[in-house]
Amino acid sequence: MHPGSILNDNFLEPRALSIYRLAVAIGVPSSTLERFRSGRTSVTNDLAQRLSTYFDTEPEYWLNSQREFNMKAAA
Repeated sequence: MHPGSILNDNFLEPRALSIYRLAVAIGVPSSTLERFRSGRTSVTNDLAQRLSTYFDTEPEYWLNSQREFNMKAAA
């Protein structure tokens, strides 16, 4: 599962949080978050840090999810 789907399914939907509100809260363009949520872009170190700060996770959570997705996609 792409980490953007994890963001949507495990963090946004349960909180009824929109991409726009999250984008404003973490200081990134909503278009960037939408591309990430839809799986069109990968998580960056910066985005992982921002998501971690907001959702009280570790950056490695996001980075490892991306790494696992990339490995499965390449197989």
